[in-house]
Amino acid sequence: MTRALAAPGWLPADICQRATLYPSRLHWLADRLESKHTQYGVGSTTVAAILGVSNFADPWSIWTSHHAQERADYDNYSVADWMRMAEESEASKGRNAADLDRGNHFEDPIRTAPAVASRYTEQWGGLCRVHHPRYPWFAVSPDGFALTDSGVGAQEVKTARYGDGWSKDGTVIFQGPRRGDSSALHLAPPYYLTQAYALLECTGLPWVDLTVGLAFHDVRTIRIMADKAYQSWMLRTVAAWRERHLIRGAMPEIDGSKSCGKYLRTLDADPDDEVEADHIAASVLDEYAQVKTKADDLKKRMEIIRNRVRAGMAVGGARKVYAKGIATASINSRGTLTNKPKSGRTTCVPKSHSDDLPAPQRSTADASPRWPTRC
Repeated sequence: MTRALAAPGWLPADICQRATLYPSRLHWLADRLESKHTQYGVGSTTVAAILGVSNFADPWSIWTSHHAQERADYDNYSVADWMRMAEESEASKGRNAADLDRGNHFEDPIRTAPAVASRYTEQWGGLCRVHHPRYPWFAVSPDGFALTDSGVGAQEVKTARYGDGWSKDGTVIFQGPRRGDSSALHLAPPYYLTQAYALLECTGLPWVDLTVGLAFHDVRTIRIMADKAYQSWMLRTVAAWRERHLIRGAMPEIDGSKSCGKYLRTLDADPDDEVEADHIAASVLDEYAQVKTKADDLKKRMEIIRNRVRAGMAVGGARKVYAKGIATASINSRGTLTNKPKSGRTTCVPKSHSDDLPAPQRSTADASPRWPTRC
């Protein structure tokens, strides 16, 4: 059950024509699942995964969700089938019916809070999906739209435990990441920055306000301006990856992700079968042996340092010790030692891409998509 977007008169008619409004989160999720499995649909979170800057997914997890298991007869699924699939998906995440009925229950209280709402002349929000004007398989779900003296823009709301990776309130980002220039990535976490540009590309709006709710009532809004050059590169890269890996089914490039390793383990041959490695495979095996030896040495060194810290804390009777501005180490009653950056790690910053966005996928149909050099 969906309906056309019934929005205020100040929202561009073009967006209303390409958008669908949903009465509940369950209907919204069911439509997303149908798009994913029948059209190889892509959303803003999928874009981040394909580009390698997602905290929760990677190219291999996207690929295996389509091709590593027996494909159901999705073309003959009814609305009831998609709704059931959505309920099962939400139940697996611990969400109940009340959660589904509340809709954007995390985003709306932040978006409509007086400190945020006072920035805008008007706001409008609802569970909707806006499709790209040229690629119907590409759709995003803004948390809201807003009207200001400078025109109409979109709103995207996030929550995070720590402020690491987030710039101060009121920051404006004018240009997307470029190779060799990661300045934009120090103003907002790459995962959310990529989602914002995907939203700008689909809606065609000039800006999106990325608002994050942090602990202790710290709410920051970062405005991200449209960057047509970067958005064009992003769209070409994602479209080429989708064509090659989702539609044609080619495996992504081998990487170090858990999803890649998990899938490759399912392809293990008979353990009694042996083959002699050629010179290329032999060099790879040799490199692996050298890296593993170094890793084992580092692990031993880490355990020595860990025990030295334990010993020092035991002698001093301390449960927590730190060097100013560097790290905090703590030990619990079972003797387990943990350490973390003193400011606390944020879940917003990808573990392997905190400094720069990765190079474009080299296995796409367009072997080396060009990075724009300037706006």
